[in-house]
Amino acid sequence: MPMGEGTIVWSSLGGTWITAPHVVELGADKIALFTVGTDHIIRVRWRIDGEWGGWTVIPGEVIQVPHAVAGTGDCLDMFAVDPKYSIQHRQWRAGEWTEWQSMTGEAGGPTLTAPRAVWSTPTRLDIFVLGTNLGIWHKYREDSGWSDEWSSLGSLWLTPPHVLSRGPGRIDAVAINSQSGLSHARYQDGEWSHWQTDDAISISRPFAVESDDRLHVFVLGENRGVYHYTWDKEWTEPTPLRGTVISPPRAVAWPDGGIDVFVVGQNSAMFRRAYRGGVWHEWQPIGGRAFSPPSIIARDRTVELFVLGADSAIWHTEVSVD
Repeated sequence: MPMGEGTIVWSSLGGTWITAPHVVELGADKIALFTVGTDHIIRVRWRIDGEWGGWTVIPGEVIQVPHAVAGTGDCLDMFAVDPKYSIQHRQWRAGEWTEWQSMTGEAGGPTLTAPRAVWSTPTRLDIFVLGTNLGIWHKYREDSGWSDEWSSLGSLWLTPPHVLSRGPGRIDAVAINSQSGLSHARYQDGEWSHWQTDDAISISRPFAVESDDRLHVFVLGENRGVYHYTWDKEWTEPTPLRGTVISPPRAVAWPDGGIDVFVVGQNSAMFRRAYRGGVWHEWQPIGGRAFSPPSIIARDRTVELFVLGADSAIWHTEVSVD
């Protein structure tokens, strides 16, 4: 893999993997990196105080990379889909993994992708999944008890939702509907709003961040270009960011209102584009050869990127932003 542009250096974390990586930050000095081997079994690698440990096995076959979120303290909730297309849940607590627990109830039939999870309050974890009937389904855990049933958020969706919480008891969900339109729904005061849809054609799963109390959403259009939307009670006209890319975009929002977007270009190299003071700067090359969208953690104006490389290993770099 090329070392990138300028002082940006990519390093290999080794292995031979069949899925994109998924990274979760438990605190300033601890992260967990997940991927899946050729045996369809999850591996995790921990970095504690800047030092990487070895890859360890989490037993049980899966069909996709798991999705994990950090809770309070040294705790993780991880969700995966087994070869029978059932949703499985496991926790990291007090330095140990619990056993796999099957998520009971009907979630629109068998499931192909792991649920996406978000903490909507300090004690409530909400999860969302796209079933094979193309319905989006929702379930939540309050303290230690899961809700009895999955609730439907509509049918005939092309992508799983991307979700985030912008305050206690508030959730924003964005997804692509069956007409390829970018749609948004909001959970507040115990109720879901109706979906609001933009008419433009979108062809990738959207990615959303919050900045300046607005929702900023990034998605690929028909021409495989990146488009930037904002949602503040209604959709704005999309801003084309030009260029042609081969991966769905990922983004990071900063407290000062800045945003950085990361994509894989046609040459398989990573690129970054910065949004500062309401103005988009030009694309900047980061180099490397990525065969997956990046998994990202960000802190102190530094972004860490993890991707699946051309050699099926996981590669990593750090990018400082202004």
